[in-house]
Amino acid sequence: MAKRTATRTPVASTQSTASLFKEVKIKRTNPDNVLPIFVNDVVVGHSLVEFIFNFSSIEPPLIIDPQDLQRLKSVDAVTRVKLVTTPKFAQDLLRALSINIENYKKSLEEELKARGKELPNNASGQSE
Repeated sequence: MAKRTATRTPVASTQSTASLFKEVKIKRTNPDNVLPIFVNDVVVGHSLVEFIFNFSSIEPPLIIDPQDLQRLKSVDAVTRVKLVTTPKFAQDLLRALSINIENYKKSLEEELKARGKELPNNASGQSE
């Protein structure tokens, strides 16, 4: 099992509020037996004290002819992973995702430019 050390550890209850916590290094481990799970859908909810992320996999239906599309009423979204976390961590996650998406887009644009191609207008991650 992966070890995770808290980022903040109480020092002493007699000290001032500003010095109650100290930064502690996190030693991250990624065991080989943790399998990746592909997801392409997420539903996010929250309460006053937590955020809930339900990650799902949606398999596109097999459409052979136009009647198949007409008969299609819904597709299944099977929840693969449910994450429950604090509002603070949800904000940290949002910040980390934003930074990584920007870095991804820059890398992709550089790679395509090196190949003499351009990023399509709808491939930048923006909804139309």
